[in-house]
Amino acid sequence: MTQPWDGLAPAFEWRKSQRHLLGLCGHVTDRRWHVCAPPGAGKTLVGLELARWHGTRTLVLSPTTAIRDQWRGAVASFGAPPRFATTDLDRSAQLYSITYQLLGNPGAAADDLHAAARRLWLAEVTDKVGEDAARDRIDAVERRDPAQARKELGRHVRVLRRSLATGEDVGVPAERLLGARASAVVERIAGLGVGCVVLDECHHLLDWWALVVNALVTRLAADRDVAVIGLTATLPEPGSVQEGLNYTGLLGEVDAELHLAAMVAEGGVAPWRDGVRVAELAPEETTFLDTWASSFAGRLDDHLVGEPFIEWAVARVESEEDGWERLADADPLVAEALARWFVARGMDAEATGELTLDDRILLLDAWLHDPLDETPKDVRDEVKQVLRRHGVALSASGVRWTRSVADIVCSRSTAKGSAAGEILRHEEAQRGDDLCALVVVERDRATSPPAAARAALGGDAGTDAGTAARVLAAVCAEGAVAARGVLCVTGSGAWCDALTADRVAHAVNVAATDGRWISTRGSDIPSVVELVGHGPSWGTARWLSAAAAALTDGAAHTLVATRGLVGEGWNFPRLNVLVDLSEVASTTAMTQLRGRALRIDPERPDKVASLWDVVIAHPTAHGDWRRFRRRHARWWGPARDGTLVTGAAKVHPRAGDPAPPAPGEHAALNAESAGLMADRAATRRMWAGVDAAGVATSVVHVAGRRVRRQVRTRGRRWRTVGATTGAVAGAVAGAGAVAAGWPVVAVLAVVCGAGVLPPVLLARGRMRSREGFLRLLGEAVAAGLAAAGHPELTAARVTTHATADGTSTTIDGVDDDAATLWADAFEEVMGPLGTPRWLLVNGEHTWRVPRVLGATRDRVAPFAAAVANVLPGTALLHAGSPEAAERTVAAARTRPDDTHRTLRWT
Repeated sequence: MTQPWDGLAPAFEWRKSQRHLLGLCGHVTDRRWHVCAPPGAGKTLVGLELARWHGTRTLVLSPTTAIRDQWRGAVASFGAPPRFATTDLDRSAQLYSITYQLLGNPGAAADDLHAAARRLWLAEVTDKVGEDAARDRIDAVERRDPAQARKELGRHVRVLRRSLATGEDVGVPAERLLGARASAVVERIAGLGVGCVVLDECHHLLDWWALVVNALVTRLAADRDVAVIGLTATLPEPGSVQEGLNYTGLLGEVDAELHLAAMVAEGGVAPWRDGVRVAELAPEETTFLDTWASSFAGRLDDHLVGEPFIEWAVARVESEEDGWERLADADPLVAEALARWFVARGMDAEATGELTLDDRILLLDAWLHDPLDETPKDVRDEVKQVLRRHGVALSASGVRWTRSVADIVCSRSTAKGSAAGEILRHEEAQRGDDLCALVVVERDRATSPPAAARAALGGDAGTDAGTAARVLAAVCAEGAVAARGVLCVTGSGAWCDALTADRVAHAVNVAATDGRWISTRGSDIPSVVELVGHGPSWGTARWLSAAAAALTDGAAHTLVATRGLVGEGWNFPRLNVLVDLSEVASTTAMTQLRGRALRIDPERPDKVASLWDVVIAHPTAHGDWRRFRRRHARWWGPARDGTLVTGAAKVHPRAGDPAPPAPGEHAALNAESAGLMADRAATRRMWAGVDAAGVATSVVHVAGRRVRRQVRTRGRRWRTVGATTGAVAGAVAGAGAVAAGWPVVAVLAVVCGAGVLPPVLLARGRMRSREGFLRLLGEAVAAGLAAAGHPELTAARVTTHATADGTSTTIDGVDDDAATLWADAFEEVMGPLGTPRWLLVNGEHTWRVPRVLGATRDRVAPFAAAVANVLPGTALLHAGSPEAAERTVAAARTRPDDTHRTLRWT
């Protein structure tokens, strides 16, 4: 007989933030607790307290064995005896801690979901014709008409996903959907009498995992009342709206949330600063990328001198007398790119800079998405195919870079390992014996990159580019770092630098008390030896424990490990430097990984963590730079002015620009970032001024280069450099020459001989206060939302201030949820018009009515009226009217203001 929960009590003092979370959880009445709190907040203890409240036998599901074992040990903090918790379902206990993997392989989640959909399809047909005939029919469809089979399978996948979000009964018992193995585990757990399920790191519960856990909870609820506790450090980023509905369908909205900024102010986690180091590519990598970019540009030029594009380009600037002015006002980036395109074609024009690869892609995007263009579909498809082959996708929302050979070279560059070594050398010089660093890599095994990239990444050795072994060798090449001791742990084993191998082995062997020990042997990695485990069960969890022993002893000061091992759940409080070489981009994974370095170190209460990104910033391969910026979109940290904000600009002002820095900027950027990271006293002072009772205020940034013409006080002046009619004639003549197969040089000669370029943009004119304009618009949106049923925004205060790249608009005086509601709506108003049901018009302005208001006039009309009170002359327009259609087409040819969101702690 196991000891019940009511015999336990916390043997510690709750922190203020933990009491806050529990207070919020106390208002939950449906026994479904959804808690979001950062790493170090003590979610495990909060989860155990909620389970204690419920008082029944508890099952904890975790994504890794390390986290699983932490739950088993954490019950001691409540005075529980050792047998109170177990990781073995065959033992009798009050708390069972297992991994999600026991319910199925996460790597096969998509396959499992499709298998469940096929079983649902089979059950549907079986009801009509019997099981044997149903199997024959489905087998025949899959064999004879694969396209129809995929369509049917997709339909049943959607039915499953919808059932997760809505609770809809699909008419098939869960055990038939899950398959024999998963169903057997569910029944086994049900037989234990579990009445409370804790879902740790519940952001993993999308699609298949949501289906399995839903089936488990449903089965348990058939026998008794079941409580569900979901714990996560950050909400997931679903791949689709349906995945998001699956997640909320299982756990509901967040009941209790805690911001990381409040944790630092309270002293729950250590203060930190984010730094960036731009790595310089190896010469062979630079040569490869330059050649790749040149080849890509050449393929695009084949289409940029074709008749369809030339006709479109000329029509954009010659359709009216002020065509260039209108184009530059509607889309200054396209106007500037088009001016450079004319110059590149040998025409007499004025433009700044050379025609770049980005210019070419931007022009093709503008051309192919012009609603008035009638280019044949086969031409469009050919252009899109070239772009896709080089990792670029064009969508209605703009250009989107996907995975390309160039991006693979950047992400696996040998320069990243060297940059990590340089960072550690500087940190070692600053911290000395206090250095405790983690270098995170993406892969531990060699995978073969595309043949085109292999030579650039090191020939035959390029297959292991970017792996832990390559990075370990680069880090050990830094003598001062190697002398402090370097360890490496991956799913394949463990290694350490040859200099300190004996010290590391001694430290691990002394710490081992369970009959396990290690020895060393040679390896093919320069200056590195392999560690060999002796005794039972030398898996990754054991190797991580050995690494912790070596780091604790001081035999090693740096650990190189894969993100899969240490990305979440691995805790080592002494860790104070994190160097991120992974390819992670999601906020969820970012928060989990960074949280590893933020634990409070009882032996060093003044700990300040250094969190480093290593990035490749190449002018024609933006993938690495974009991943870096996306990582920081929702990650907190101190900015240069001492404010606490999210967004990449806090790392360095240059990181606020979507375009990578030019090579000439790298050295200064690295030096400035290193200087800020070295001043840990300043970082500590910044965090000391943060109010633990503050709130996260939404800030919407609008890039100034795309502010519309209506906020000017005077018109733009243009210089006319030639006859416009001659340019039109020349362009048409050139297009004919291309069609006739003339060389490009000859085509340019025809165009240049027939005329010269029409006006090109010069100065953009002095702006009337765009800060004032955006403040009024922000106030109008807040007032409109308040009038339309959100009174919490009535007292909102909207302020604006100029930034290096534009204007920031901030809302104050409201809670987090209201600020987020306003920011979502304001960003939507400032963004692409698209095809909404209702529009707001004011002079030449056209805005969409935010989606949160729905499509009915009784909700939209109060919003429009309140906006008109702030911005007189604003009128509501239904999308079905001729004027709305005209404005929608015009807006589709206008580049919207460049907006992005951050948070500011106030």
